[in-house]
Amino acid sequence: MSFLLVFGGASRIKDPADIPSLSLRLDASDANTITKDGSDLVSQWDDLTSNNNNATQGTAANQPKYIASAINGLPALQGRHDGSTLSTMTISDSASLDLATGYTAIIVVQRVADTGAEECVFGKYAPNGNFRVGFNTGNDVYHITANSGITGNIGTGVGISLASPTILTARYAGADGADALEIRTRDDTTITEVDGAVSGGILNDGTNFTLFSRTFSSTAFQGYIGEVLFYSRELSDSEVSAIESYLITKWGI
Repeated sequence: MSFLLVFGGASRIKDPADIPSLSLRLDASDANTITKDGSDLVSQWDDLTSNNNNATQGTAANQPKYIASAINGLPALQGRHDGSTLSTMTISDSASLDLATGYTAIIVVQRVADTGAEECVFGKYAPNGNFRVGFNTGNDVYHITANSGITGNIGTGVGISLASPTILTARYAGADGADALEIRTRDDTTITEVDGAVSGGILNDGTNFTLFSRTFSSTAFQGYIGEVLFYSRELSDSEVSAIESYLITKWGI
């Protein structure tokens, strides 16, 4: 049973799990989900759903760092925590993370530096299963698929400055269309959204998902990830707004 309450025209939820089809939830504010060493390097970040879509990294040199007070006083994992070493975590592909039938990814992030290159926050990278969400140089955000992609130049000061956290939301409708793909950012006062076309569908080829980079390359994200939510369908506008409102309150965005 799901609970989507409406007060004065605005949707509210008590928890993201209230919305059906939640396939992955990583929450850095839950210390019990973090496996780290004495230097706060993280080897595993546990999925809070029953799907066991845990994020792992066995090589210490490439592990993100747990920061106890990162996003408005709450914990987060930081990629490229020393300013140069590439961090990445892997999430094994599974049926619960299928891209082809539609999806919604909602991520709480905060940039700490502009690397001057693409910075992949979450995705997978393969010739037939390409899915990426992240930042380009400056304040551009992107949502790219194997067959289509959109880049939204939303400008400085719209919730994605280096000093401020934001919510990245990427949706795919699960079928071809002129507006089948979407990327949007949201903070407490501003929502910016760009739509794009999909032609030929999106394939799910079994490649693993990654956090903080698409591969071991210059695409590494230098910043904080506080929470990752992945739903195995395209959520409605009201569902997305309810989740974003929940995250804004929780993370002080």
